[in-house]
Amino acid sequence: MNNQTQYSVTTNPTYKRYQTLARDNQPLVTPYLDAIEKVMLTACAEYKRSFAVRIDLRLPAYSNTIDLDNNKVCTRFAASLEAQIKADTKRKTREDKTPHPCKIRYIWAREQNIAQHQHYHLVLFFNKDRYHCTGKINAESDNLFTRIVKAWASALSLPIDETMELVHLPNNAHYYLDANSSNFTQDFHALYYRLSYLAKLNTKQYGLGQRCFGYSQR
Repeated sequence: MNNQTQYSVTTNPTYKRYQTLARDNQPLVTPYLDAIEKVMLTACAEYKRSFAVRIDLRLPAYSNTIDLDNNKVCTRFAASLEAQIKADTKRKTREDKTPHPCKIRYIWAREQNIAQHQHYHLVLFFNKDRYHCTGKINAESDNLFTRIVKAWASALSLPIDETMELVHLPNNAHYYLDANSSNFTQDFHALYYRLSYLAKLNTKQYGLGQRCFGYSQR
């Protein structure tokens, strides 16, 4: 096994109390697995009903013009999405509505396999009482998916119509974690298993002076 990074890895499909995607030919980075658990637990501690969305963010063909140093593009994406949600909160408040609070938490992994360009796998966590689905995939809708596309467009400094095709919802992208549900532990473990993919060592490009994995710190 060729460990390209200084971090410890595991090929055991069981980590702590979780089943993971680790295999002999697919080692997982253990600090990344710890970070995934930390973000999930923090999200569920603040919002007893959490909504998680798996998305893929791709770079345009001319991505060599985009500043990827230290993955600032992910920082810009998260900041834009948070700003949109805050603006929506203020708008609803002016309309005498009482929107539920919603902080965003996230985990991302930067990868490049056979694709020509690097791409990002992410999971975003929201308060389910505020957002419970992404909505229709089109630029005209005022929904969470459109806000995600707008945030990626802002991060890339591109028009939204050029960004729609760069945001991808994989199959079974929505997860719900309800701390009061009898299925909470099962649902939590199922999402952790899915997200352990973000911790895989293979396909990450180390040695380029850029991080390959990141997550919200709060």
